[in-house]
Amino acid sequence: MKIVRLGPSSESQFARHLVATLRKRLRGPAHLEVRLFFDVLPWQLVTHRLKRLVRRFRLRKSVSHPMNVLIRLEPEVVVPSQYRLHQHDFDYVFDVGFRNSSPFPWPQDPESLRLRERTLGLRLNQVCMISANKFSPVEQELYSLRKLFALKDSRIHLYGRGWDVGFSRKLLTAVKSLAFAVRRPSLSAARKLIIWLRRNPESKGEVIDKFETYQKYKYALIIENDSTYVSEKLFDALAAGCLPIYVGPVVISEQWIESLIVRSNATLKGLDTALELAFSWDYDDWLLQLKTAFVSKNLEAHHFKRVVSAISEHISELALAHNDEEAFSPKAPGR
Repeated sequence: MKIVRLGPSSESQFARHLVATLRKRLRGPAHLEVRLFFDVLPWQLVTHRLKRLVRRFRLRKSVSHPMNVLIRLEPEVVVPSQYRLHQHDFDYVFDVGFRNSSPFPWPQDPESLRLRERTLGLRLNQVCMISANKFSPVEQELYSLRKLFALKDSRIHLYGRGWDVGFSRKLLTAVKSLAFAVRRPSLSAARKLIIWLRRNPESKGEVIDKFETYQKYKYALIIENDSTYVSEKLFDALAAGCLPIYVGPVVISEQWIESLIVRSNATLKGLDTALELAFSWDYDDWLLQLKTAFVSKNLEAHHFKRVVSAISEHISELALAHNDEEAFSPKAPGR
């Protein structure tokens, strides 16, 4: 059984580990090809559709139909095109890290599930935000909120890529994003574009070790990329011993986290209120609660190997069923 790894996220640790796990599981007939797309960019989607169209009309009935699986690791604000699929683009679609639509949590690095304690020096009574400067015209994006609040509040110590880009570079990025993401002009997209083209807030640059940077601070501002999406950001801050001020969906599988974060709605006023509330908490008392939680709670379900195992099990079952269907379907390419 042949397994092909494709897509912009295909070189990630998660993708490599998933493919290796599937190769161990699927040692059956060699004629079936499983094509795994780890996210799919617009031009890749067009190419994929053309290939499927050609295969559908091929006259050689002996050619088997590959099983096409899309694994969406990035939310709609990052790759909008992969959320506008035709019915027959892929045989199966798996979402990872989504609040409601996916049983698979974001595959956390083991380092994000291990609590660190800073022993040298005092933590700054300031707020650290580690986020890249990005643009998306998609409705539920939260990039704009990051930028506006960093411009507004001097207590935010901002780190990350892209905060030093100039106007021409931002304009080029906007043109590309608008071309692929916007179906029709809207006031919402125009507002997001205006915010994107504004001056950038001051940044302390990129970080070499995010955990080491977080450990210098008592507080972390965590604003997800997308209002429907849970990534590694919240777990990174908690593992570094930072009290998170959080904008994002509820981690449904880990309700205990809610008692350890200061949640804010996605507005500047909401963030102002949340920061004041965070500063009113007793940090040392909160840290004791965090240590107790990390000792008592089992976070293995979020470990990237556990997520890989769960997804590979599903794909293996589907691939074997697909293989059986191919064996008894001589016209499979034209179905």
